[in-house]
Amino acid sequence: MKIFLNFNFSYIKVMAFAGSLFIQKLRPSKKGVLLMILMIASLITGYTQTFNGTGGDLVDDTGGPPCTDNEFFVNVTGIGEVGASLYQVNLDITHTWVEDLTLSLTSPNGTTIILSQANGGDGDNYTATEFSDTGADGPIQDGTPPFTGSFIPEELLSTFDGECLNGDWILSACDGAGGDVGVLNSWSLSFNAGSPCVGHPVATIDYITTFLTCDVTTIDLDGSLSTGTGLTFEWSDTIGVISTDTMITVSNPGTYYLLVTDTILFITDIDSVEIREDLLPPIANITSPTTELNCITTSIILDASTFFDPEIGFFDTWDWTGGSQNTFLEVFSSGEYFVTVTGPNGCSSVDSITITENVIPPTANISTPSTELNCATTNILLDASGSVGDGLTYEWTGGSTASSLSVMTTGTYFVTVTASNGCTAVTSETITENITPPTASISAPSTELNCTTTSILLDASGSTGTGLTYEWTGGSTASSLSVMTTGTY
Repeated sequence: MKIFLNFNFSYIKVMAFAGSLFIQKLRPSKKGVLLMILMIASLITGYTQTFNGTGGDLVDDTGGPPCTDNEFFVNVTGIGEVGASLYQVNLDITHTWVEDLTLSLTSPNGTTIILSQANGGDGDNYTATEFSDTGADGPIQDGTPPFTGSFIPEELLSTFDGECLNGDWILSACDGAGGDVGVLNSWSLSFNAGSPCVGHPVATIDYITTFLTCDVTTIDLDGSLSTGTGLTFEWSDTIGVISTDTMITVSNPGTYYLLVTDTILFITDIDSVEIREDLLPPIANITSPTTELNCITTSIILDASTFFDPEIGFFDTWDWTGGSQNTFLEVFSSGEYFVTVTGPNGCSSVDSITITENVIPPTANISTPSTELNCATTNILLDASGSVGDGLTYEWTGGSTASSLSVMTTGTYFVTVTASNGCTAVTSETITENITPPTASISAPSTELNCTTTSILLDASGSTGTGLTYEWTGGSTASSLSVMTTGTY
């Protein structure tokens, strides 16, 4: 029900909305006017309305106030302005260590009062708690948990008097410490109704965003949605007035205020907006298991996904050398690789990494004193320790991994030499065999000693073979032997 009076000298005009009472331009007696005023006053004071807000879980350790995590809303309509008042706030909260909480109430006009701040020590809960400027149980600061009863808030509800009370009200329950959680079970606002907010100007700031970023360097603040008659505009910041235009463009963070004035009713209203700045770039960081390509590592994964925002997760974008936009890049060749990481605020940072390549093979080499097995040389040592390279390992025909190999049979022997970079080289050696015996032959002019032939020359020079040496009975190493006694030679 909304009632407002318009006194025009001896006339009285009474309008009662919701009660369907309309009286206008009567000429009552003074006594009649008095009776009418008393009747209307009784209607105004007798009309109250309660609005129930939404409840829910309370986020722990929000800090503040303000704290947007623990804000709860109720929409109020039909209350009015002149003669209207908020006379009572009721709430019920389950919360351990209730001193953590700061309870505040914000009107649609943006006015905020503290209901209770850091009261109750380590006690629990606000149970059936009522806030009223005339609370019978005294100031809330003097109460004890669970604060059941009617208490005077730390800042009076009458602070809101004179405002248009219709719109969204916000109850904030900021939690100033971690470890204790709770629930806002219920809350409500109770009003004495007044006359409608007819003709009251409403300042409204319209904007697309409140964050200045690397992408958004200016923000338009538009007051054209403000309502009222013959409005004038005055924009200001914390320093002073900055414009009287309907719209302004700002490029710096801070709080901006719009004061609108209804030039017919000479009533003002104010709205404000806080412009914040987010120019923090992400952290570009490339990690890799190695920076060297070689004969073992033919590709390397470059990973730039180590930047993680615990609140929003991975919302960055990546741009690698070559155009890939994944969080990682697989590379197969040496060179310098760059990644540009761009955050959701449009800010970016760059990191780079240099990939080298080592694919130089070792030099394999086998040394041996001989490559021929014979009756004198029955085994040959093949030695690969003279190979050139870093961190060499060896693998011979047959599986031996020593740096040398002793062989006793003919054939071609291979050694694979592997360097620390995984590159290999192979060399081989062919072993032959010569075990064919020579042909021994002795020639003599005679085999009989007598009185005429007292010595005989035994000649072995007719033997066949390569590089022959001789050894006769008795030890002579000449190719022939002169004998003067009988016997077998």
